[in-house]
Amino acid sequence: VRSTGSRAVGLGIAVTERAVDTEPHRVAEVLAEVRRAGIPVALDDFGTGMASLQQLAELPVTDLKIDGSFVSRMIESPKHRTMVEIIVLLAQRLGLKVTAESIESLDQLSLLTTLGCTIGQGYFISPPRRLADLLRWSPAPVHPLL
Repeated sequence: VRSTGSRAVGLGIAVTERAVDTEPHRVAEVLAEVRRAGIPVALDDFGTGMASLQQLAELPVTDLKIDGSFVSRMIESPKHRTMVEIIVLLAQRLGLKVTAESIESLDQLSLLTTLGCTIGQGYFISPPRRLADLLRWSPAPVHPLL
């Protein structure tokens, strides 16, 4: 990573747990360089890979992204709800932002808000959009996360 001296406004990267598994020390070094450049780093698909809590404590990440497989089942599965709740709490205690992926219903969005998750993405909020459409888009105010 080489700095150009420009500010990386709005730029961020995400790395999956699986990517960290391959060469954790090398990945940590590269992510540290990215962080020194002022770029936020998210640990994506959290909960599905083999990253240990020790690695989480040592990686220079700013965000955790809860894998959609937990979010999609958390309404009907107490175990998945508990996993989401624990991940949100863990992120908060570590001073990380937490994003819930794959939000597809108002029930999921409401529960995530109750659990303290303040960032979400998924088709319930918006399908993928082209940049021009995104610049004109304004989410409907149906929930505090929006």
